[in-house]
Amino acid sequence: MSLKFEHIQREKVQAWAEKLITHFNVDNLREKYQVFAKEHPLIKLFLSIFAVFAAVPTLCFLFFVVLATIFAFGGALCIGLVIWLSAIGIAGFALFSTLVVATTATCVVFFWVSLAVVITKLYKAYAR
Repeated sequence: MSLKFEHIQREKVQAWAEKLITHFNVDNLREKYQVFAKEHPLIKLFLSIFAVFAAVPTLCFLFFVVLATIFAFGGALCIGLVIWLSAIGIAGFALFSTLVVATTATCVVFFWVSLAVVITKLYKAYAR
């Protein structure tokens, strides 16, 4: 039953999409505009002048939106990168400090254990 329901839904969506595509067909809209423009030449003139005058501020606004978005994301990216690199630097310094302490402790312990082993072997050798 669910397969039938999915099939019906798919058919409805396809029918709706085809209706939408045929309704907003560019050639169909162009023909409608040409017919309207021939019937109303003054409105055609007004819309043409308006399109020319409206293009400049619209393009300026779109240019501003794109640049503002780039700068905002760029600034956020730079700030985030600085914070991230600072955190990694601090963690790296902590790791380096810890490794230096661990290496020093290892060398000290190794020296005293080696010295104890050597002294023990020498003591056993002379004790015989």
